Amino acid sequence: SSLVSTAVPRYTLYILAMFLVLIAIVVTWYVGKLFESGAINKLWPVKLLRFMVASIVTIYFSSVIKWMLIPIDCLVESSPGSFSASIHGEGAPCTPFAMPEVLITVPTLFLAAVYIIFSLVVSFLAIEINPLSQQPRALFTGRVEVMFLAFKIACTLLVYLAQYLTPITITAILMFFAIAVFRQHVLVLPFHNPTTNNVRGGIMCMVVWWSIASFSISVIITASGNVSPDWLQNVQWVFVAFLPPSFIVGYVITSLQQASVTRTIELLKGDWEAARAQSEYDTVHDHVSNGNHSSGFQSMPRAKSDGWARVRALQVPKRTVFDKFFDTSKNHRTGNGEEWARQIRFSSEQRAIIVARELLYRRDPEKIDFLEFVITRAMEEWPESDNVMMLNLLLLRFVNRRWDEATALERQMRLNLRSLPTDHQYTLHVVERKSTQDAAGSSKMGARGQVSALSLLEFEVGMDKARTAHKKCLSSMRNFWKLARKSRHSTTHPDVLLRELLEVLETNDKALSCAKREYSILLEKYPTSTSLHQSYAHFCDSALNHANLLRS
Repeated sequence: SSLVSTAVPRYTLYILAMFLVLIAIVVTWYVGKLFESGAINKLWPVKLLRFMVASIVTIYFSSVIKWMLIPIDCLVESSPGSFSASIHGEGAPCTPFAMPEVLITVPTLFLAAVYIIFSLVVSFLAIEINPLSQQPRALFTGRVEVMFLAFKIACTLLVYLAQYLTPITITAILMFFAIAVFRQHVLVLPFHNPTTNNVRGGIMCMVVWWSIASFSISVIITASGNVSPDWLQNVQWVFVAFLPPSFIVGYVITSLQQASVTRTIELLKGDWEAARAQSEYDTVHDHVSNGNHSSGFQSMPRAKSDGWARVRALQVPKRTVFDKFFDTSKNHRTGNGEEWARQIRFSSEQRAIIVARELLYRRDPEKIDFLEFVITRAMEEWPESDNVMMLNLLLLRFVNRRWDEATALERQMRLNLRSLPTDHQYTLHVVERKSTQDAAGSSKMGARGQVSALSLLEFEVGMDKARTAHKKCLSSMRNFWKLARKSRHSTTHPDVLLRELLEVLETNDKALSCAKREYSILLEKYPTSTSLHQSYAHFCDSALNHANLLRS
């Protein structure tokens, strides 16, 4: 921001920031009204909103919020071009809340507050519900992004409290805040893509190092009597030199977390194999116990592995609140004796979630049964976890595609809807909309389980364009034959009549090419859509054949 301010006038940046925020808020409202009214014939507002969110919320938030606060930045730094000085003349005191500056300051602060709230809500809810998404920035949860955005907000706003808090206090708050954000990122691994998690971990570790450097410099200046020593510049260069290594440290720490998840998966794989072996043994034992001795082992039913419903998990002892209260061991998760400690694989519910997600992101369809075992084990060890239950719902809905079980679990969770976190309530709402979209996609697009709101919108817009061009073809053909019939008894000059016929043919050609183009695009994207094939067959019969007849 400082470099840009040296090349671009400060108030140009202020106007640009205000304009971008106003556009984002207006477009958000407009898209909401479009979806509320069901008017899905306009696609550009949705794409514009996605671009605005990616730019001014995710990437350039710190710069935009700083540019918006330019009218009051004279409160924390001496600026020769302050807002008050530009109104009252050079050397005027900083009075952003006096007349007439207040007429600009108050609306600016109001819009800045709206922008902050808008960014927090978008970051919290900008999650990818479908766990199969392969977008590099697809998020499983927005909680870490909200913490990171709150840290950026704190960096901007705590400066204005400098007259009430010491520099050491401010930098200490930012340092502990940055450490908490980095720790939460490593524990949650919020992105679907492992590489994105590692890169974001490196960036957050750089932020931690920057906050530690700021705290250390504040301590040095305070200890020197608020006077910068001569050697402070060298210390600052040392801190700057260690920024790239701090990125590598963050990247490695995040990678080590993923490696520990891999070790947990290997342990669970041993449990899974043991469970399958136990299931086969029980099947043979039950077969023999029923008196079937003479038919041989070949006739014995074998335990199948095509679905976790046919493989029994190792039973984890269920503990009541009474058992947990009277457990005097150091770690309450170890329970009574070594048996419980051996069988526990997830030290926390978050650990269970990242293990299941890591296994899913290996993209091995043969491990679906193993994934079902892992999520079943997680629900046994953490039966009261809303997070684990929500992950189970998403896996049933998008991965296993067991629609009936997913619907039953969704209804069960809706019974306690108010007790769920806000992001889980939003997820349930989106899952319900996904069900509606899938129903529409199954009947219109022929793509159940692969339908998003944007793809359904694109399909509807494309079909509307194709049908409009199709109707225009038919109407132009009708007009052509009407003119042809009138020409027998018309007194119009033949040149005028011929010109009208050529104009109708030109209109028909444009509409015909437009319809063919739209239908070809739709057929390539949605080849299994029954309604699309019916419309295209009608187009071929009513428009293309008649067009060929016209040319003949």
